[in-house]
Amino acid sequence: RIQALKVAGYSYTASWVAGIFLLIPVLSFLSILGVYSLYLLFLGLPVLMKAPKEKALSYTVVVILAAIVLFMVIGFVAVSFRRMPMG
Repeated sequence: RIQALKVAGYSYTASWVAGIFLLIPVLSFLSILGVYSLYLLFLGLPVLMKAPKEKALSYTVVVILAAIVLFMVIGFVAVSFRRMPMG
């Protein structure tokens, strides 16, 4: 479990750092550098999670798709609570 936490933390650090550029409108185009976190995830999965190197790309794609689905579900739930009548 600790290895999975390392992969998540290390790979997502690039996105967090790139998010700082969104605070400065002139530099917001540099936020695209957060895509580097996907490459770090691709590199980190075989090393830390002992995944076979030939399956690293498919594991990376599955993790990205799972994250997209998770964010969609969270967004749907958030919108559902927002539309609930009060009282």
